[in-house]
Amino acid sequence: MTQALSLGWDDALTVAALLAVDPSGLGGVRLNGPAGAERKLWLETLERLLPPGTPFIPVPASIDHVRLAGGLDLAETLAAGRPVMRRGALSQAEGGFAVIQMADTWDEDRLGLLGLALDGEHEAVREASPFALILLDEAEPDAAPTAPALAQRLAFHVELPPLRYGEAPSIGLSAEDIAKARTRFFTMTLSDEAQQELSALALALDVGSLRADLLARRAAMAHAALADREEPIALDIALAARLVLGPRARALPAPPDQENEEESEPPPPPPQEDMEDPPEPPDDQSEPSDLTPNLDQLIDAIAANLPPDMLAKLEAARGGAAAARSRGRTKAKVKAKQRGRPAGVRRMRPGDATRLDVVETLRAAVPFQKIRRRQAHQPVAVRADDFRTRRLKQRQSQTVIFMVDASGSSALNRLAEAKGAIELILAECYVRRDEVALIAFRGERAEILLAPTRSLARAKRALTALPGGGGTPLAMGLEAGLRLALHVEREGQGALLVMMSDGGANIALDGTPGRAQAGDDARDMARAFRANGLAWLAIDTSPRGNAQMRALSEDGGATYVRLPAADARGVSSAVQSYSDAMQGAE
Repeated sequence: MTQALSLGWDDALTVAALLAVDPSGLGGVRLNGPAGAERKLWLETLERLLPPGTPFIPVPASIDHVRLAGGLDLAETLAAGRPVMRRGALSQAEGGFAVIQMADTWDEDRLGLLGLALDGEHEAVREASPFALILLDEAEPDAAPTAPALAQRLAFHVELPPLRYGEAPSIGLSAEDIAKARTRFFTMTLSDEAQQELSALALALDVGSLRADLLARRAAMAHAALADREEPIALDIALAARLVLGPRARALPAPPDQENEEESEPPPPPPQEDMEDPPEPPDDQSEPSDLTPNLDQLIDAIAANLPPDMLAKLEAARGGAAAARSRGRTKAKVKAKQRGRPAGVRRMRPGDATRLDVVETLRAAVPFQKIRRRQAHQPVAVRADDFRTRRLKQRQSQTVIFMVDASGSSALNRLAEAKGAIELILAECYVRRDEVALIAFRGERAEILLAPTRSLARAKRALTALPGGGGTPLAMGLEAGLRLALHVEREGQGALLVMMSDGGANIALDGTPGRAQAGDDARDMARAFRANGLAWLAIDTSPRGNAQMRALSEDGGATYVRLPAADARGVSSAVQSYSDAMQGAE
């Protein structure tokens, strides 16, 4: 995981110069921050440094797959009567830069395509010259990084400093200087000692990516080429480590102990008469060369350049990496583009991720054939405006949240059924893409025994320890289910709640005993379910049915199911039927 490094303008413009020297080798840069004068100045500086004719292609966020990577142009093909291939924006950027606008809004398919193209693995750019990417990331500073896998291929992650009024920083280089530096760069090598120092530094900083080490080497050589040196020196290596490895640092080595740093007292000098001529120092103890920096010097250079809270943020972000990956799925309703059930047609240009509806396209073109035949002299003239694509909607994955009454009145009869039902539903999770969670309430508390999961082994371990006995804090169980359901929906999944209880609440929301207050609290929580539009199933497990349970389900808008003699398979069947009905109603 990487964070953008907030640089001064000297370093920011140095990054532009390094990219101009070795664009494809360094991969590119991720620029964080909103559009403004700072970004415009940086992009203009980079474009000015490039040799004349170097492609600098802006790529809008609305671009489709065909315009991005190239492919068959369907409209031109139909008009010409023969296959017409269209050249994509990435192939036009060969040898130069593709500027990805609003990269934080791009979907995973197009970001993955950028990664393949950057590696030269996509068929549209396999025969073209390599290029570099400039990701313009306008996400909020606290948001998850855009496309971490793609960002690992880019040498630099930069947050531009604000411009003061009247300030106009410049780098003092020209395109001719860059051309000369490129000539020196391709004849330059990095010493084995410098390579070992960079590799050791990457390990010490817990960078976690082999690409970063290679990118830092190229950045050091590019900086040496800019300074008209024959090989990189310590200054070049330190700058490359700071700009390339610094944003990727996930840890800083702990400083050595004070005791270890203290030097022991030197032994007393020998008597004057016994002293001999001091021996000559061996060759390997001479002054260290300025070609290779010391590892401690590199670490100090990086630590001095990091914001004071940067590593703390990275440590916090590492703990939430799983949640960030889960949020990456989508926060909107899940819609499949290549599979799913039909959900109508719409006018749009077909691409790799959409399917052309031929019948609807021809139907849209038919009313205009008489006019078009006169103009195009074709048997059937189809224009781009006639294209219709199929809208397909896929079943939304959901989390089934069981709220199980584990109190003394229900534990013996219901816990075994709840355990069996959860195991049966989990057996179908890989097919239905569902997850299961378990909340048990008894005594004076409700607790989440099983967080949302599709792991059958994990569920069985939690179910084995499912406790029973005590009072019935029904309102606490409903409150815990409400919080978990709202969290699941914020993560982009649907939530289906299933409560198994006899409805006999006797512990209030504040933990005090009393049936009247406990019943009022439970009804209030049930109304909160209705207010938040949550779908839930109330399974009455009492032997003869409980009027309180029925009233509770009516208050909360739940579907009431009376299963006094239900086994695990009966509970599972009821939940699956209700889930299917809810999916069909979408």
